[in-house]
Amino acid sequence: MLTFNTSSSGADAQRQKMETTSTDVIVIGGGISGLACAAHLRSAGTRVILLEARERLGGRLHTIIMNEGPGRPNYAVDLGAAWVHGIGSVGAPNQLYSLACELQLGCRPTDYNDAAVYTADGLRLADSAVADIERLYHVFEQHLHSLLHAPDPRLALMPIQAALEAFASSRGLSAAQSAQLSFAVSNHMEHYWAGEARCMGVAALDEVVLPGGDVVLTEGYGGIVGRLAAGLDVRLGHEALAVQYDGAAGGGVAVTARVGITERREDGGGGAGGGLVTLTARAAVVTLPIGVLRSGAVQFTPPLDVTDPAKAAAIDRLGIAVYNKVVMLYDTADVFWDDTAFIYRIPAPWEAGRWSYFLNLHKVAGVPILVAFNLGESAVQLEGVSDQEAVEGALQALAGMYGAARVRRPRRAVVTRWGSDPYARMSYTYVPAGLTGAAFDDLARPVLGRLFFAGEATHRCHYGTAHGAYDSGRLAASAILAELGGLAATVPPPPPLWKWSTSHLAVAAAAAARANRVQPPSRWRSMQMKGSRAAAAATATGAAGATTPPLYLALTGGVQSAAAAAPGVFVYDASGALCNEQAAEGTRQRCMEEKEEEFTNCCSSAGGPMTAAVKVAAAATEVKTPGNRAGKQSAPIAAAAAASAVILTKLSKL
Repeated sequence: MLTFNTSSSGADAQRQKMETTSTDVIVIGGGISGLACAAHLRSAGTRVILLEARERLGGRLHTIIMNEGPGRPNYAVDLGAAWVHGIGSVGAPNQLYSLACELQLGCRPTDYNDAAVYTADGLRLADSAVADIERLYHVFEQHLHSLLHAPDPRLALMPIQAALEAFASSRGLSAAQSAQLSFAVSNHMEHYWAGEARCMGVAALDEVVLPGGDVVLTEGYGGIVGRLAAGLDVRLGHEALAVQYDGAAGGGVAVTARVGITERREDGGGGAGGGLVTLTARAAVVTLPIGVLRSGAVQFTPPLDVTDPAKAAAIDRLGIAVYNKVVMLYDTADVFWDDTAFIYRIPAPWEAGRWSYFLNLHKVAGVPILVAFNLGESAVQLEGVSDQEAVEGALQALAGMYGAARVRRPRRAVVTRWGSDPYARMSYTYVPAGLTGAAFDDLARPVLGRLFFAGEATHRCHYGTAHGAYDSGRLAASAILAELGGLAATVPPPPPLWKWSTSHLAVAAAAAARANRVQPPSRWRSMQMKGSRAAAAATATGAAGATTPPLYLALTGGVQSAAAAAPGVFVYDASGALCNEQAAEGTRQRCMEEKEEEFTNCCSSAGGPMTAAVKVAAAATEVKTPGNRAGKQSAPIAAAAAASAVILTKLSKL
């Protein structure tokens, strides 16, 4: 049950100034890290209260609904974080992706190479020219990694822009090649970390990138936010003002919050007029963005620079990225841009990188939306103009690529201003020149055993990502449980990704039999079936309407499932249940690269009848599990296969 506490003026406000509430743990901030932390604590039986200044949960995750007009379809769009970066693997799971699968959220891969690249004056680069730029970039990227791991640690502290200029000089690059490399660095690094190359340090590359490629959630992050919030004691409209953690409050912490804010200051901070409430607890978790902590909006007693100077220095010095979007919704008939997942534009020198990056959700998710991104100083400057001016800037850039006559105006547009949001003051964190990833560890370190920190800026391996924020909340919860009650000191290990390890492979096999159009790539293996399995295979093949055995199984990763045969591949969620995301007909899905004998890990299905297809095909095949054990199908499964084989005829693509 969500508890929404608000306040009114007058006597109620005066009463709340005297009100004090006690609990075990207070979580400050209702973003994904705070929600993950609170949910984990609650699951362990801990009393926890979550405070959120906004009148919504999610923090820098913010899903809205857009539509083309009355009676037209609704489209979910994320104004903040939108990607799951790296869906993970057996050895390196992404628990946020597993949660998305458990909730049956649509997951659509984004191929960054599926792009049209233009100059500012409308010349589309040939594929060969783009390939040349990419080769040059990858050489430079390897050079940066050599600096990162060089014996002289000072090399990792230099700005990426300085490293680029030295690289260009040492390699004798022409002015044109240097400009192309600068564009590629902006495309790959600036639009990834949202910091500018002149500000980011080489140490930014010291992170862990999960395998499997990136996906966007077609229903947005809102479903995950709602799931994590279920059952929590959430206090919306509670802006934390002060945290006292010196032990005076019964040996724990005291958090003072303003409730029922009635106005805002011109500088964007919280306004006066609300009542005050004090909450006490054995411990508190601060999940606020660095931008808020740096602003001084929350007063800590004792000051952090006294109890943990390194933490205070990390708050002051870590990079605060501003990454804003112009989200433009069109009538489907007015979609005018390229049918590629991305549209990249090489801006003119005087544009300082503005309007260089567009995401085509019409290609990725089938919705008529084009998203323009801006970062750094350009993003900050755009926060000072009206929505109309921001949209006009995007349309002018598009007109430069496609011609004014071709460009259409959107039916609706939304412009983000994360730097001006008083409860964010930023988008996410980057590593500036002069720092290393140790600053993330400094920020994450608990203070006096009662004040804990979480958020994307506390995760050294996955900073700046939603899954890093999610994981940091769980880690903080586990540290609190260990500190308060001697409970498990670590987050429980992730559950097996595959409860029935043959199933999603079997569906791929049934798909191949159904369509009879998939030729096994070189890394696929043909399974020879004999005896009762051969009979079951014949049953499945006949029910599917295919004419030519054998079935084929993809036992290794790196396989592209042909859209004509299988619109998706499958994964099990954290509870072991099959992910049933609806796969758009004909959509081409990608699988991740895995080691030999390991299985693919993606998320899609063709709907309800898939379960029957799983039983049919799994009973008809014998495969090896990731542990190299022969998969044995029981008699009940074989019986279920025979009973449900006819359902295969109902599958649209299997």
